[in-house]
Amino acid sequence: FDDFISVSIYASPQTRFKRISLRGREDDTTNFDEFMVRENRELGFGIGDVVSTTDYLIENECSLEEFKKRVADFVEKEMDWIHFITFLFFILAIFDYLKYFKLF
Repeated sequence: FDDFISVSIYASPQTRFKRISLRGREDDTTNFDEFMVRENRELGFGIGDVVSTTDYLIENECSLEEFKKRVADFVEKEMDWIHFITFLFFILAIFDYLKYFKLF
């Protein structure tokens, strides 16, 4: 996979907890300790290992508008069309995963 580009999107646990709390879904926890139990369970799936080995990291500690700009800038700067299409399929797969486990 010489042409494969891996990308991680990172937000701190505090930021993710704040966003989940504001989202207000029925199955979202409003307790930070419960949230961290879930976070640690996900890390047990190996997500942390994957994130630590990616080629690029896009930080998501900003507004949605700024995050969209960062992703667009990354795509424009780092990806050709083949990589972009692969990136989109990967994002769709992640959303399916999150929905399956009711994390999104």
